[in-house]
Amino acid sequence: MKWELWKDSDGKEMYIISHRIGDLGRKKLSDNAKVIWHCDVESAYEAQVKYMEYKGFKFIRIWWWLRYKKSELDESKRTYKELGWEE
Repeated sequence: MKWELWKDSDGKEMYIISHRIGDLGRKKLSDNAKVIWHCDVESAYEAQVKYMEYKGFKFIRIWWWLRYKKSELDESKRTYKELGWEE
């Protein structure tokens, strides 16, 4: 599954899945936003890891206001194929 990092002229970024589930997020992008980076991954977890590596982060903290149970984090490691998602 492809994920894209979008950036607009104001420097605002949005990292979003290139799937119909990401349509709502893309509607919030300004007209001048462009894809500046993308990656192909097998799971949501892998998408976050690749993004963190791209940004040069040393550790992963997925959104400061969210806390994950181990079972929820494990769920994010399931591949998109296992979840039945199509590209």
